[in-house]
Amino acid sequence: MTAIYSVSPESVNVTISGRLAYSTWRVLRDARIAALDHRLPLHLDISACHGGDMGGLGALMIAQHQLGKIFIEGCDEYFSTWFNNIGVCNRCCARDSACSTCGKRTDKDKLVA
Repeated sequence: MTAIYSVSPESVNVTISGRLAYSTWRVLRDARIAALDHRLPLHLDISACHGGDMGGLGALMIAQHQLGKIFIEGCDEYFSTWFNNIGVCNRCCARDSACSTCGKRTDKDKLVA
């Protein structure tokens, strides 16, 4: 697993390879703090990820909560199903643009509480 972040004039960029897991929380935390400090959007690339766990998801959701929305790129079918079911897609900037995986839930896929 590798997770790195960088700051550009337009955004704070995070790339995660391997898994969106507990081991990525420090990088996501540091990137979130940098985005807040520089008043920049956060861009997360998970195209090289093959799954995740609740620790990684928690770090992602904290970033969404504190920043409002983040741009998540590279969601495969696994991530789009997982993220759609728990509301991550609702706070993703890619949903507002041309995300190929967001919004594919049908009536039969909706969760019942």
